[in-house]
Amino acid sequence: MITIDDGWSGTFQHMLPVLGELGFPATLYVATRPLERGGLVAHVLVDYLLWRARDREFDLATVDKQLSGRTALGTREARERAAVSVIAF
Repeated sequence: MITIDDGWSGTFQHMLPVLGELGFPATLYVATRPLERGGLVAHVLVDYLLWRARDREFDLATVDKQLSGRTALGTREARERAAVSVIAF
């Protein structure tokens, strides 16, 4: 049995045909909170954006004036610290 987390649209688009072709059963976990509220999964979005910007420096004040601090996003640890600050805000 294969379990799949989060139920992204790409799961249906790309993974379902392959699973069907191979005859593999799977269980899909769908995060219903974003579906009910019509919003995004904030921590996933922030993590992805910081990962995409990993060759840059991030100034937390660009999120809000109440936040401060600049960090180079070249390491996973630095991105995680920045993500925690943004998500906590």
